[in-house]
Amino acid sequence: MSPWASSCRPLDALRADLQTQLAGHWRVDNMVDSGQLAHAAYELSTRHGPIHRIFSGQEQMQVPVAQTREWLGIPGMAVEAALTFATRAA
Repeated sequence: MSPWASSCRPLDALRADLQTQLAGHWRVDNMVDSGQLAHAAYELSTRHGPIHRIFSGQEQMQVPVAQTREWLGIPGMAVEAALTFATRAA
């Protein structure tokens, strides 16, 4: 299974080693906008097949990523858990 990614940067702005490891990339304007993340995930899955996981190690991304997973039916941390995590961190 090859990784796909979305970012605020165009693919050619990513490090060369990352570019060669990605099966797909989708640029978004705002990484914390769950609507944009869901659109990117939908477009990537249309081109490359089903998405099995969505992950972000960034704290501010946990709620948008959880919302995207929920909308698309992808397993992972639920929105309620991500909201609890986010409010504790604040």
